[in-house]
Amino acid sequence: MSAQKKIVVVVRQRIVSKSNGSSRYLISILEYLKSCGHELEIVWPLEATFGRWPFLFLSGDVTQFSKLRWRAGFRVGNFVFSKNPKIYLLALIALIDRLLLKSGLIKRSITKKAPSSLTAPVGDADRRFVESVARSADGVLFDYAFSMRLAGTWLNSKPSLVLMHDLFSKRDSEFTQQGLADNYGAISRDEEMSLLSQAGGIVAIQEDEAQEVRRALPNAYIGIAPVAMEVAGAAQPGNDDLLLFVGSNAEPNLIGIRWFLENVWPLLKEQRPTVRLEIAGSCCHELMTQPGVSLLGVVPDLKPIYARAGVVISPLTVGSGLKVKLIEGLAAGKAMVVTPTTLQGVPALSGLVSVAEDPANFANETSRLLAETELRSAIGVHALKYMRTHFSPDRAYDWIGRYFSG
Repeated sequence: MSAQKKIVVVVRQRIVSKSNGSSRYLISILEYLKSCGHELEIVWPLEATFGRWPFLFLSGDVTQFSKLRWRAGFRVGNFVFSKNPKIYLLALIALIDRLLLKSGLIKRSITKKAPSSLTAPVGDADRRFVESVARSADGVLFDYAFSMRLAGTWLNSKPSLVLMHDLFSKRDSEFTQQGLADNYGAISRDEEMSLLSQAGGIVAIQEDEAQEVRRALPNAYIGIAPVAMEVAGAAQPGNDDLLLFVGSNAEPNLIGIRWFLENVWPLLKEQRPTVRLEIAGSCCHELMTQPGVSLLGVVPDLKPIYARAGVVISPLTVGSGLKVKLIEGLAAGKAMVVTPTTLQGVPALSGLVSVAEDPANFANETSRLLAETELRSAIGVHALKYMRTHFSPDRAYDWIGRYFSG
């Protein structure tokens, strides 16, 4: 590659670690660009990024990048504090609500989640902040199509890419068809394509969505970059009676795990009374405890949790993009039971997992895999081989590094 370039990264989401799929995806791309020798400056221009919590605690996943800037916050060590005093009161109310929910005194949260920072309004001060940083950059990487609302005419002279993550207009349509509401908010296909077209190039996470954008924007430069993963050294068949679900509190994860607990879990308990389920991630904040189910919360290191699980499940019923936890489970060498929704855009992975759509089949497939340790081990070996070949950082992100190198 050519000389080092300065790349400004425009971010709207709340990134503190690799604790959810979208954060993991962005951070893994930034790690690759850093390994190529590029200088990265990451900027958060929106107050809405804080949501209803007044501070962020940055893990080493984020602090490995030396240049981090917030317009609406200030950093003290690994903490970033909001400059808005109202958020501190909202956080106190939200904390009380969560404690009441956990104690069983209330059945559902009284307070609402903060609106997604992805679709929050953008003001002139936000745009000026981005421009002040990006004007001196050699290239700009926008995280999500919604971040293109922070661009200006200054972008015309610079190489730029936008990470789609998801095709949101399609995602919104799927939610509507099922009578569901997506926390990200609605966006029309025309508006989404207009935002994507403003960048010099578009990064799709999977082939199906790349094809849809190509049909809408035939002259656009579009590349595919599936999320890259660190691959385990060996298959891990795990414990015969232990399931694992990992997910953030994004709506598709909550809808999926609730569907599993209500429809599949009772059937599975009848077949294997000793079966247990561990749930990890911020989705635990929205779930109620029940027999046989352990809510682990956000876990700093998922490796030992994956290692001990016999089967990893992904019971998603709605969503778009590439399901990062699918890739994460396979990279851990695990046997998995998933829904067809989980496999959207990556049909090549169907041979590595068990696919089940209705509750009875999902329970049967899960029970079958739990009963066969050697089969789980063989599946893990095959999965690891495939992941090393197709989901390494060089394979996934090489073209992005070359694009910015010029």
